Amino acid sequence: MKHQDGYTLIELIVVVAITILLLVTVISMFYTAFVSGGKTTATEAVKEAGQYAMSQMEFFIENAHRLVPNADATTCAVGMSSLGLQNQDLGTTIFQSETVGNDVRLASNSGTYLTPSGMSVTSGPTFSCTQPADSSPATITISFTLQKGVVGVDKARDIVTIPFQSQVTLRNY
Repeated sequence: MKHQDGYTLIELIVVVAITILLLVTVISMFYTAFVSGGKTTATEAVKEAGQYAMSQMEFFIENAHRLVPNADATTCAVGMSSLGLQNQDLGTTIFQSETVGNDVRLASNSGTYLTPSGMSVTSGPTFSCTQPADSSPATITISFTLQKGVVGVDKARDIVTIPFQSQVTLRNY
């Protein structure tokens, strides 16, 4: 009987098939990690931007001297699209949304944008003001939705939408 060195064709095919399956698995795991990493980064960016905008508005509202008429000449009502405040230095700040290029951004009348470019406010801002019957300070509920990515342009996995809401009471001066 003759002894042959090497592998049979069937053994080679089995090894190649197993190698291909392992490569496909590793590549799909890498791709999934890459895509989910991008989604996580975008989500964190939207959360950070929304929390920053909310904290700035909360600070101004808490420290406001009083409410003043907004862009619609309304001082305190439910469902306002802008909010007017008289600051401690007796200046006026009005919070509202502004369209800048393709983005709708939260802004103040001082020309300061509270949300970055590349993100859009898709709902709001809405300021709901309640003034108690006694002389207690007014309470403002702020809500808006911030989105990174554009529906119909970006892939669904690249679009992140997060709602934000907070309630703030003016200090009683």
